[in-house]
Amino acid sequence: MSAGSKFLVGFLLIGLTVGFIRPIYGQNLAEICQETNLDAEEKRLSQSDYEDLVRRCLAYYEEYYRQKEAEGVEILKETQDRRQTLQSELASLQNRIGRLETDIRRSNLAVKDLQIQLQRTQDSIEAAQRQIADYREALAEILQLAYEQSRRSPVEIILSGQPLSDIFGDLSVMDNLNARAEALLQEAIDLEIYLVAQREKMAQEKESIETEIYVQSIQKENLQSARQQKDVLLTRTKGEEELYQQQLAEIKKQAQAVVSELKGRLFRMIDSAQEITEYEAVKLALVVADLTGISPSFLLAIIEQESALGRNVGGCYLRNINDGSGVFIQSGKPAQRVMNPKARSWERNANTVDFVAITEQLGRDWRQTPVSCWIPAYRNGVPWGWGGAIGPAQFIPSTWLIYRYRVEQILGIATADPWQPQHAFLAAALYLKDEGADGTTRGHLNAASRYYGVDIGSAYARSVLDRAAKWEQRIISVQQAEGR
Repeated sequence: MSAGSKFLVGFLLIGLTVGFIRPIYGQNLAEICQETNLDAEEKRLSQSDYEDLVRRCLAYYEEYYRQKEAEGVEILKETQDRRQTLQSELASLQNRIGRLETDIRRSNLAVKDLQIQLQRTQDSIEAAQRQIADYREALAEILQLAYEQSRRSPVEIILSGQPLSDIFGDLSVMDNLNARAEALLQEAIDLEIYLVAQREKMAQEKESIETEIYVQSIQKENLQSARQQKDVLLTRTKGEEELYQQQLAEIKKQAQAVVSELKGRLFRMIDSAQEITEYEAVKLALVVADLTGISPSFLLAIIEQESALGRNVGGCYLRNINDGSGVFIQSGKPAQRVMNPKARSWERNANTVDFVAITEQLGRDWRQTPVSCWIPAYRNGVPWGWGGAIGPAQFIPSTWLIYRYRVEQILGIATADPWQPQHAFLAAALYLKDEGADGTTRGHLNAASRYYGVDIGSAYARSVLDRAAKWEQRIISVQQAEGR
């Protein structure tokens, strides 16, 4: 069975296995947890029963997609291992081909060198043969003279009138010449024999190297053919790997969409009252933690520090959008610097303009909507900072507009409301995650400081961490009460 078939069959088996793990209301979860069926069950069931059903569906889909993803990861890893093996084999083949090419080049150079030596040896043999011929000719002349001399009778020699000393001297010279000629002839013959032997030896060596080159060339062709086959397999495997990566990414995308939709249902079931109890705040923070990965205790500490869980969302009303002034809610006395009437470099509009737009969209009267008051602060005797934070999370209007769209997208709603605890908690969690809240003490210190706009490690940030530690125990109590 191919890896792709195994991958798809695995998914079907998982679907069959997980789909029937727990029948409910006479149906299996795979069917009842479909979005349209859940919508129908929401109308039919009580809120507590519907919440229980959604939690069952959430657990079902988390397990379902966990198994699908695990199967996909396994198949992908097998493909990646096969690809790595092929790449290693190709590298090995390429190295062997490279070594053979080097050996063939060396052998060809050796053959060329032997050809040169063979030619030189052949030239030496021919020179030796010429010497042998010359020596033989000279020896023949000497032998002819000696023969002619030997045919003379003693009487002829005496009557020739040549002194006897000369006669004997000539005979001695002839003997010496004859001996010398014979020695030279033998040396030439020995040289010829040696050179011929060397020529045969070099010819055999040349033939052996040429045979080796032939064998190496065949080996190289075989290795190149194997490399081509491996290249085809590697290309195919890379294509499979890319396909499995896409399938795995699609699984994760589907899982995120389904799980987020179910978590959104749980999120929307929480009471939307603007003031919530501690118990409701913990439940809300736990759902937001599931959606964003934020630490629920850290989120609760921030919201508590900022607005006492939404019970104190501001003590001033904005009255003048041109200069940002307003009044204190309790006393009705004038309040300075309630909201910044000028856009800063990174803002599209002034906060007063954004605030009016937000409230009008939600059907609120901006003149009667509480916002935070200015905390008197001065730099070199000049007033510094503004009030104007809104809702339980105490966002300034321009920042809320940035995160509002993300809240709407996650929850699938038309308009997010900064005064709704659900929306405010989620926006605060997203903001804190963006500012580095990664679950570590350092990350929480940094995120808390940036949230309030103060130096890292400030008293504000340390206070938030102290509150978070206390919230941990309260969260455990709520989880125990719900059997989670």
